[in-house]
Amino acid sequence: MHVLRETVQGITIGMILLIPVMLDAANPEDYERLWKSGVCRRCNLEGIDLQGAQLKGVNLGGANLRNADLSMTNLEQANLGGADLRGANLRGANLTGTTFCKTTMPGGELNNASCD
Repeated sequence: MHVLRETVQGITIGMILLIPVMLDAANPEDYERLWKSGVCRRCNLEGIDLQGAQLKGVNLGGANLRNADLSMTNLEQANLGGADLRGANLRGANLTGTTFCKTTMPGGELNNASCD
């Protein structure tokens, strides 16, 4: 019984440690769509932890990325047009060639650098 209790406690603790990652993404289906296709337009990824992710060329146009951790993330050639990045952490992110048009930046300012 003692071994069973320790196993259950270990599983419970492990699940508790995993739950915040799942709860960070306001919509787990959107998170899955991002990883499967690289296209997640108008997705709700608020608060998600994508620190260090390789997201070169992804399409996150119009996505809700408020308070997301995108630090050290490779967003080269990504589409962030219309995305909401308020409160997001972009420290050390690779933004080379990233599209910013009607993008709300972490500080709340609008970035129209890539608009025609």
